[in-house]
Amino acid sequence: MKTINLLLRIRIRGLVGRLTRSTRESQKKKMGAGTIVLLAVLGAFLFLTFSSMFFALFMSLLFSLRAADIDLSFYFAATGALVLLLCLFGSVTATQSELYGSRDNELLLSMPIPPSSILISRMLLLVFLNYLFALVVSLPSFVCYLWLGEATLPGVLLFAFFLFFLPLVALAVSCLIGWLISLISSRMKHKNVISLICAILFMGIYFYVCFGFSAMIERIEADIAGIVSAFSPYLGPFQWMGRAIAHTDLVSGLGFFLLGGVLIAAAYWFLARTYTAILTAGRSGVRYEYREKKARTSSRLGALIRREFLHFISNYYYILNEALGLFLAPAAAIYILIQGKNIGQLMDELPELAPFLASMPVLCAGALCFIGSMTIISAPSVSLEGKNLWIVKSLPVRPGDVLCAKAYMHILVALPFYLVSSILILIGTAGYASLGILEIVSVILLPFAYNSLCAFLGVTLNLRYPRFDYVSENAALKSGASVVLTMFIMMFVSFFSIGVPIMGMLIGIPPALTALVLSLLYLLFSYLLRQYLYNAGSARFSRL
Repeated sequence: MKTINLLLRIRIRGLVGRLTRSTRESQKKKMGAGTIVLLAVLGAFLFLTFSSMFFALFMSLLFSLRAADIDLSFYFAATGALVLLLCLFGSVTATQSELYGSRDNELLLSMPIPPSSILISRMLLLVFLNYLFALVVSLPSFVCYLWLGEATLPGVLLFAFFLFFLPLVALAVSCLIGWLISLISSRMKHKNVISLICAILFMGIYFYVCFGFSAMIERIEADIAGIVSAFSPYLGPFQWMGRAIAHTDLVSGLGFFLLGGVLIAAAYWFLARTYTAILTAGRSGVRYEYREKKARTSSRLGALIRREFLHFISNYYYILNEALGLFLAPAAAIYILIQGKNIGQLMDELPELAPFLASMPVLCAGALCFIGSMTIISAPSVSLEGKNLWIVKSLPVRPGDVLCAKAYMHILVALPFYLVSSILILIGTAGYASLGILEIVSVILLPFAYNSLCAFLGVTLNLRYPRFDYVSENAALKSGASVVLTMFIMMFVSFFSIGVPIMGMLIGIPPALTALVLSLLYLLFSYLLRQYLYNAGSARFSRL
């Protein structure tokens, strides 16, 4: 037990250290009281924000069920399902990295420590994380149930017991999913693909829930009977839990508890039997077969761009933190494509909006620029050289090529996403907007020119404010003056991409013409920044 306690304390300290100390200098300092208070306030704010959303959802669901005289067992079953889903989405990637991807796995196994102690200590940390995620859902649901005023003592006790039990079941499921992810990724060439897919899926669900939350509550209040009949067949064993709490059905409650207990015991038995074998298994699951090919030469600049691209795709935190706009832009364009008919009907119902709707393609292109402010791939690119900076400085290439390669990689990566998004916007607005050659060119050129400006500005600012004192690359990706400045400056610039065409339209200038002028200005500033990188920027880079 002492060994498990010691290992758990080490894991917790490591987790706190990753959250509060990101540089070598800060590791030597203790976390101050101000930092602790700031983190506590931020955590409380996030908890209250999401809890209030679920409180509104459960309150609407509870009173709708009561008004329709529907059994409350659906309420408890839905609560259990939401707790399990949130725990899974919140902890499955953490489970995979904590159990199987920790860097100290081999070190701990080489010590006289039972592997079961290592496994239990890490599962206890994951249990703590699961309870944090579960509390966001379970606490609002429990408070709403008490608020109703019809709670019974057996119902309250059973509800509290199952809310305490569900995160353990979620941990068992997430451990098995984490094992499966680890098994698949160990045999893949690009091991970060699955983690990236999971993160993108989580973000997609998060944005879907946030933007559709009010509509979800309205749908519950409008047709609660239809929702109950539609979702009840998919709740499965959670209906046992619901009947146990609503009607004090101990047989159903015992059945749910036994099912969850068997799942927990089976997961632990399986992990205990396979944990050591998984950690000590060779990671060279991907085999490469040599095939003789003719060597292809490339230019020095092309080799530098390829180097930057390989660094970009090798770290999925790089993609998530600096390239979020690449995923949001096509999603927004698809939404416009789907809603095209509805917007056309709005044009018929409100003729006074006709000028704005006719200029919708250009305005949507401006919106793509705003989304593009979340694509700042080049902003930390100089800092990411880190301890290998001397290598790139010793290469027989011009410093300007090294710097501009970072911007070119940014442009080439983002270009397909924004090009596809622009085409989807043109297709989605073709039914009600005027699309001439000028409009088509401006819709395609404006996001490209904006993206080019962002690429060169990111390198320029990072050259001015580099950061090489980090322990993990994630610190350079998430913080630093160049990252923050690039995002906010480009966000400010994006307001011109939307506002200037609207102002031009109000005084009689075609929005496509103003968008084209803006595009040329963005390209001009991009060229000036490129010239700076080849001249004064090269001298600054040599002094780093």
